[in-house]
Amino acid sequence: SHTIKVLCYPEQIFDLIETIIHEVGTLGVRFNTISRVCIERKVEKKNIQIDEKIYEVNYKISFIESKKGEELINIKPEYEDLKKISIRSGLSIKKVQLLAQAELKQIYSKY
Repeated sequence: SHTIKVLCYPEQIFDLIETIIHEVGTLGVRFNTISRVCIERKVEKKNIQIDEKIYEVNYKISFIESKKGEELINIKPEYEDLKKISIRSGLSIKKVQLLAQAELKQIYSKY
C-alpha cells in the first residue's frame, strides 16, 4: 500500500483520479476534501543595508484580527529577493535572511 497526497482544485479531482488509475494501475482511490483558513497578508518593499550596500527586499507581513485588535503574525522576506542579494553580496541565503528579518522586525516592533 502506498499513499499519494495531492492538493488540487475541486474541479480537478476526477481528472487526477483518472490519471492516477491509469498511471499506477490501482483498483481504487480514496480522496478527502479539506478546508483552509487564510489570514490577511500584504506584500511590501523595504530597502535594507548589508555591508554598506542597499538592497530592495519584498516581504510578506501577515496579521490576524483578534479581540486585542490587529495582531502581527509573521514577517517573511521573499526567497527570490534573498537569493539575489546572496549572489550579489557573497553571503549565504540564511545569513541574508537573518539580516533582513532583523531590519524588518525593527519596523514592526510596535506590535
